[in-house]
Amino acid sequence: MDLDPTLLVVGGLAVLLAGFLRGLTGFGFALVAVPIVSTLVEPQIVVPMILIHSVVTSVPLLIHARHDMQPLRIWPLMVGAIIGAPFGSYLLIALDADTLRLLIGLVASGFALLLLVGFSHPVGRERLAFLPVGFLSGLLNGSSSLAGPPVILFFANQRIPPMVFRANILLLFFSTNIATIFAFIAGGIFTTDSFILAAAFGPSLFIGTYLGARYSRRVDARIFRGIALAVVMGSGLIAIVDGSGLL
Repeated sequence: MDLDPTLLVVGGLAVLLAGFLRGLTGFGFALVAVPIVSTLVEPQIVVPMILIHSVVTSVPLLIHARHDMQPLRIWPLMVGAIIGAPFGSYLLIALDADTLRLLIGLVASGFALLLLVGFSHPVGRERLAFLPVGFLSGLLNGSSSLAGPPVILFFANQRIPPMVFRANILLLFFSTNIATIFAFIAGGIFTTDSFILAAAFGPSLFIGTYLGARYSRRVDARIFRGIALAVVMGSGLIAIVDGSGLL
């Protein structure tokens, strides 16, 4: 794989920002990294790379957030996500690169737009809604590594406190990523190029994640959330334009 300077610089900065956002809020890593890096490398290589990064950084983040987790509350969400992951991995194999870029861009920018405009519609029967929300999250994780949008919107609707929000998101994504790993192995999706790319961006990943986790209880997350969503929106639009063949 040719690791040209543009890929290393642009991709490294994207992973650094994405890692910081994930360490700070528990989500947003794939939403920032995938749309940007997939404009430089095929999504079929980028998505497994993001999965590798997500799993590697999950353990210390989970330990850091363990006291705020609610596994008994979100277990139906986890079950739905685990069921959805293999279906998503099939889409990753079946769809061409431009279609995947377009899908990634639409999901990222659409999600950012909904949160930026303050979309809210609280659900009364939470546990019943968790299964379809989890399934959609798993489907998106397997196809594009963008597991976050349906779950984050749902948690935001339910007015879950920030640190509990962060902890539950981390727990859900870890279980979904483990299921997705098995689906990727079964589908032969992991390649040498994905591991090379993961190693190349490793320093940016760890620096960003460490800084985000360190300041997660000190920084006003609402301010950074607004900036991050603007970045997600921009990267999503870039992916849409690229997937449409306009770049």
